[in-house]
Amino acid sequence: MQRLYSTFANGWAGYGLLALRLACAVYVLSAQASSFLGASVLSIVITCCAICIGCLLVLGCWTPIAGIAAAALELWQAYSCPHNQWAAVLAAVMAASLTVLGPGALSIDARRYGRRRISLDRE
Repeated sequence: MQRLYSTFANGWAGYGLLALRLACAVYVLSAQASSFLGASVLSIVITCCAICIGCLLVLGCWTPIAGIAAAALELWQAYSCPHNQWAAVLAAVMAASLTVLGPGALSIDARRYGRRRISLDRE
């Protein structure tokens, strides 16, 4: 993860990335919950994937993978449901930007893979 992101944004930028992660996850979950009503096998599988992606985005865990998956899911949603395609395209752009920018300091990724300070004092 350190090879993907040089730093994990802290402060206001970290809060902004947290808000972007939450907004993207809420949209992915709400858009797929409405398509769950079809109850076909494909819609159930896609909804389960959307729930997993939304949870990963909220927690900031495996953000590059979750961002790519959310962007692909939303682009598929834009293609398959043309009545709400621009909202899905916007969500795909948000997910792609999360993939590029990273999760921020307020995430599991930052806790697991962030930079560590090593002190060599012998006191």
